[in-house]
Amino acid sequence: MARGLIRVVSRWRVKTVVLVQVALLAAACTGGSEEGPVGLPQMPSGIFGWGATYGLRVGDDLTFSGVEVFNHGARPAVLDGVELVGGAGGIEVIGALVAVRPYPPGCNLAGDDHFPPHYDWPMEPFEGFVIPPASAFEGRVVCVILGLRPTRRGVVSSQGVAIHYHVGDRAYTYVDPYSLASCTPDVPDTECKAPEPIRSLP
Repeated sequence: MARGLIRVVSRWRVKTVVLVQVALLAAACTGGSEEGPVGLPQMPSGIFGWGATYGLRVGDDLTFSGVEVFNHGARPAVLDGVELVGGAGGIEVIGALVAVRPYPPGCNLAGDDHFPPHYDWPMEPFEGFVIPPASAFEGRVVCVILGLRPTRRGVVSSQGVAIHYHVGDRAYTYVDPYSLASCTPDVPDTECKAPEPIRSLP
């Protein structure tokens, strides 16, 4: 397979794993979380997570914008922080932005090989961004735009994107079940796979 940004996009079904080899794929959406009101718009039947695999060298930058969040509650939610969780580690988050997009189509999984990305979208800092309640946000979604950088050779990975936020004085964490893997050029395609995603912190 030719080296490039996205190598493989995976969908994890409830009982099986389906690998879809594509160049681009629109970001998929999940439902709300048990931890609080912030989650994603909807979950396709039988799907519990996704994964994306990239071919990058150590120190290369990547913009990943496959995560969409929506406030299903009745009060504003304030974003506090974001981190990659699970997996083998080795992927540094070098920055985080958000953008409000019409839904559908939502966000762009294709990414960019720069951060900040060359998107023709108005973007704002992640930390402190306020997601309005559902009643005031119909037809729109918040795209989480992460700057990522592999820090070592071989296969580096994560199993989810943890989004920390608060509503009033109560703190929550939503874990988006999107796993990521990045492999340096010396790793064979057969060994470069995103791990199974997780939906909660250990």
